Amino acid sequence: MTVTVSAHLISSDLTSHYASYWGCGWWAASILPGRKVSAENAEFLIGAADELAILLDKIAPCAEEVGLTNRELLGLIARMDTDPNRPRADTKHSSRWWRRAA
Repeated sequence: MTVTVSAHLISSDLTSHYASYWGCGWWAASILPGRKVSAENAEFLIGAADELAILLDKIAPCAEEVGLTNRELLGLIARMDTDPNRPRADTKHSSRWWRRAA
């Protein structure tokens, strides 16, 4: 992963995302069309796009095994409730806690 920064362009070697200098310290990033960000934020956004590209490649085999695309699997994971304090299905707080085995 390499993010290249020059006076007028921030680009990546892993994705087609880029940020171009707009003037007065503002950058236009392809990830956020129509918005202007600082140079620091533009570099962060392009780096984040690279990290996501790496992650998508890593989860592709697992996604394929369960019949999903890597983006579908990532979307499902992102929607999951990852609150560690959330009651689990095997606790009495579950909606099925009252069902007992016969």
